Amino acid sequence: MAVHNDLGKRGEEIAKDFFVSKGFSIRDSNWRSHHFELDFVAENDELVIMVEVKTRMGNAFGEPEDFITDAKMKRTLQAAHNYILVNKIEKNTQIDVVSIVFAKNGTHRLTHFPDAITPKWYYNY
Repeated sequence: MAVHNDLGKRGEEIAKDFFVSKGFSIRDSNWRSHHFELDFVAENDELVIMVEVKTRMGNAFGEPEDFITDAKMKRTLQAAHNYILVNKIEKNTQIDVVSIVFAKNGTHRLTHFPDAITPKWYYNY
């Protein structure tokens, strides 16, 4: 596996641990529908959260969340829509972004952006 794939998987595991520490269970990982993907889906009694994780080694070129393009947001919205339909989700839902920056010494910084990608964002364009 390429180094950037390993880094991405490490970031996803850290993000999952973050959600579990907040009382969520992980419902699905790397869920796919056609060419749309959700990194993972977390759930508690009231809410289902579809999560997009962006991970980088350092931030010299910008924060990881800065690299979520309009096209990526549209694909994530479509994946979330498909997930809700396929799984007949009746709880409230949202799409969160988790940004993880690793330092050279192996430490990391996690930033959570709740409800970051919304249909409202899409229809404002």
